[in-house]
Amino acid sequence: LQNNPHTPSLEDMRDMYSTELGQLVKQNSMNAYISKCTLSITSDFVWNDHIHETQKIRFAIQIQELPPQLFMRIISDRWIGAEKFLSVSLNHLVLPANYHQHTELLSLPL
Repeated sequence: LQNNPHTPSLEDMRDMYSTELGQLVKQNSMNAYISKCTLSITSDFVWNDHIHETQKIRFAIQIQELPPQLFMRIISDRWIGAEKFLSVSLNHLVLPANYHQHTELLSLPL
């Protein structure tokens, strides 16, 4: 984003919807690992699923080199001041073996 002259300012990014930010930072992930994650959120108070709904966040992260931990910041779009910052240890995460599939180029008629 830093090299793009059309990148909006940080203040403008704060006002963007998640879909707009996703389009802004999309990356080509052809030769990297993609890890799909599901985060289940539990409360410190009495939770009523009929009122609050079950809270699960699904996301994907691109991992080229496995860091020792990820830092996550979760901010509610429904509850003012409801946010959490935490670190997730990746020390025991096992990724699949590095597998690069090579296919021969076919000669197709033009």
